[in-house]
Amino acid sequence: MSVLLQTLVLSFALAPNQTLTAQVGALYEGGDAARPQLNGTDCQDLSGAVDVRYTYALSSSTTLTTTPVAVLYIQDVSIPAASTTTTDTTGTTTTTTSSVACSEPADDKILLDNITLTATSGELLLSSLRYLSLEELMSDLCDEEEGIRKRRAVCLGIRPGSGTTTVARGGDGPDIDTEPPGAPRSLSAQEGDAMALVQAEAPSDADSVERGEMTYVVQYRPCTPEEAALDAPDAGDAGTADAGDGGTGDANTESTGPCGEWAATDAQGSPVVVSNLGNNVVYQLRAYAVDGFGNSGPVGDDTVFVTPRQEYAFLDLYGQPVYGVSCAHASSAAAEPLTVLTLYLAVRGIRGRRRK
Repeated sequence: MSVLLQTLVLSFALAPNQTLTAQVGALYEGGDAARPQLNGTDCQDLSGAVDVRYTYALSSSTTLTTTPVAVLYIQDVSIPAASTTTTDTTGTTTTTTSSVACSEPADDKILLDNITLTATSGELLLSSLRYLSLEELMSDLCDEEEGIRKRRAVCLGIRPGSGTTTVARGGDGPDIDTEPPGAPRSLSAQEGDAMALVQAEAPSDADSVERGEMTYVVQYRPCTPEEAALDAPDAGDAGTADAGDGGTGDANTESTGPCGEWAATDAQGSPVVVSNLGNNVVYQLRAYAVDGFGNSGPVGDDTVFVTPRQEYAFLDLYGQPVYGVSCAHASSAAAEPLTVLTLYLAVRGIRGRRRK
């Protein structure tokens, strides 16, 4: 998943001629790849600890009369997190980044307060301030009955002194997504030689991040439209992915009708290539989406039919392959009828000129 970064720099007036400026950066320890991304299935095993690396920088126009302290607290934000950029009013060139723009801490979300900052700049690890297990941090979100899509950030705020308002904040933390995607839209397919190229649009409820991470699973089987009408007596059961399975992506592929079971192939993004099909056989195709967290959505209502056909090259007639036609299946038998037709038209042209 892409990370949204920002520089957080705010000012707080301590006295008429005294101002503390602070910057806070926060990124998950180990980088983006280390950030836990949980779906419903992952919530069944919340082992391990959460760790975030914080960077901070403090500056003041005069000698401070109070000792700056830090506060550690929890805040939930939507995915993707909002991004903001501000400028350091003191003119320093120090740049810090944070994946979450944390707001002022709520009292009931504070994990640890009045953390003494002994230097004007430095780094702090969440694990060195307070051990926080993934289960302790995320279990209540995993227990939510309705689907959720959030990043639970562990934020660090800088206070000019004990009990004062924070002047800078930054945080990061695990992501959780238990919302299944919707069904793919505008399904279409183009047949080729023993294959089909399937196009699908992202579900209407997908945001920009989800669209870029969406995988499409195309199910297919030999089946004519007439046979399909007799198949699937309960369209709500046949081939529907279990969105509540937390992302297994295993749709029901069984069928009791004349068309038989569904096979499946997938690809991240569209189009999806369905290969190893039989030529001159009618196939039925349909699709469902799997998001970047592994949550499976329902099979779409759209269904399409294709008939793959063998392609021939007319190298003997034109001296080079025709665009879009495979040379791998060139056949002199296929060229013979056109050769005869060409000779016939040539003879008619000669006779026509003689009559003149």
